[in-house]
Amino acid sequence: MDAHLLMEGASPLEKLLVERVVLCWLRLQFAEQYATLTMLSGLTFVEIEYIDKQLERAQRWYLNALQSLARVRKRLPGWFILQPSPRTKESLFLH
Repeated sequence: MDAHLLMEGASPLEKLLVERVVLCWLRLQFAEQYATLTMLSGLTFVEIEYIDKQLERAQRWYLNALQSLARVRKRLPGWFILQPSPRTKESLFLH
């Protein structure tokens, strides 16, 4: 995954942010799988709520990591961000 996010000649800050994105993505994958597996078992409402909060936190961390990387890339020379289209609502980075 980091090979897709990291471009040639990346700054040390950009490399750290890409590493953070990858680690947050892995944490999110773990949280989603854990939530899926545990929701199928007989848990109390309090336990389910706790697991759901863990999943929400992992999602928030991942999105924050992506936003940090986008902010840094926006300020780097040679990078520009295509604005999201109304249909996809996703930005593209071009170098």
